[in-house]
Amino acid sequence: MQPGRAEPALTRQHPPVALGAQQKPPAGLEWTVAQLLALFFRTGQKAADEVSLLAGLWVLESAHDSRHSGATNVIVRYVKLISAFFPEAARALCNNWPAALESMRAELVQAQLQLLTRLRWRVHLTLETDVEPCHRLLFGEPAAETCQPADSGCAAGRKAGSLSVRGLAGSKRGRPTLGDLEVLLASTRAALRGSVHSMATALREQASLLRRVMLGQAIKRGLCPPCAAEAKRRRTE
Repeated sequence: MQPGRAEPALTRQHPPVALGAQQKPPAGLEWTVAQLLALFFRTGQKAADEVSLLAGLWVLESAHDSRHSGATNVIVRYVKLISAFFPEAARALCNNWPAALESMRAELVQAQLQLLTRLRWRVHLTLETDVEPCHRLLFGEPAAETCQPADSGCAAGRKAGSLSVRGLAGSKRGRPTLGDLEVLLASTRAALRGSVHSMATALREQASLLRRVMLGQAIKRGLCPPCAAEAKRRRTE
């Protein structure tokens, strides 16, 4: 399992953005997360849960690559990623794999359909008007607190004057949201711009967030009792 699988951009599995003359797009993980945020700004959603985040990543991966259009392939890759960092969680998830796969696939397909409907099936992003404002919000100077993509699908954001990534955060039932991503990205900003060792640390943190997403779904559905029992045992020790 290659660490690059932790995010689509490292293997160029993201929609190519429309570049102007002499423009260079943001690289790697930063580009992927900026595109993900741009998609959510375009939908006008006020909150994002773990399933919609995975659906957004799926849209980015499959927009121009039919190999990633199947939900089963996407889920299998996510589980392989979990196994690379947390083998015990992957084993627990696979104890009842047919039921777990069916449940995750149904939720992911439904979430993707809802996302595409809100996007009006417009997933193409341009660097200058869509991606760069979100990239500056996430990775720019601390003073850059707002994001105003120029895309017409983001009318709600322009109506409000500005959009903060915190406006998308919804922490219902303690589930990971885009607000969690903001905190995670702030803590790993230096690592993303640092050495190979620092990048590996950032990828492990991203994998930890992904593990919480997938494991949370399994526990919520009662598909991962060994994980719940192990967590309870650790809390009592």
